[in-house]
Amino acid sequence: MLELALLFLGIIAALGVIIKIAVRAAGVPRQFCANRKASRFEQLSVPQQGALLLQYFRHHEGRDPDRSAMFACQSCMTVYDDFSGEKRSMDIDALGVVARSFCKVCNQLIQDCNPSNSNIECTRSGTRFQVHEKSGFRILMPPAGATILHRCRNVGGIA
Repeated sequence: MLELALLFLGIIAALGVIIKIAVRAAGVPRQFCANRKASRFEQLSVPQQGALLLQYFRHHEGRDPDRSAMFACQSCMTVYDDFSGEKRSMDIDALGVVARSFCKVCNQLIQDCNPSNSNIECTRSGTRFQVHEKSGFRILMPPAGATILHRCRNVGGIA
């Protein structure tokens, strides 16, 4: 009986891996454009793009982001950083969830973070975000002088 249960768990785990690989290969729509594929940080088409992104985070946010949780859409140039929740929720966007991110100041989930929205504000910390585009990318940026968390804490399995 134990062997049968272990075999069943192995089959379920293998199916989960196959499904994850299939979803990554097919891609899911991004939050702000119809492009189905966002590039992982390591896969950016031009090496200078990665350097520009790291320069932004070090200069404007005073931190080194989790590179494994960074994605950039090559079509609309939106960056999904480690506070966007994109690493653990690549399937959520396909369900039409409103654009969301975590506040870089207090870690609360904030909604309607569309780069075209000029009024992105965290209700808990009162932080008003703007979209940084000077580097050629669109990055959700807190105001100058804001104390930014070093890492996004996992909230509800999203981050």
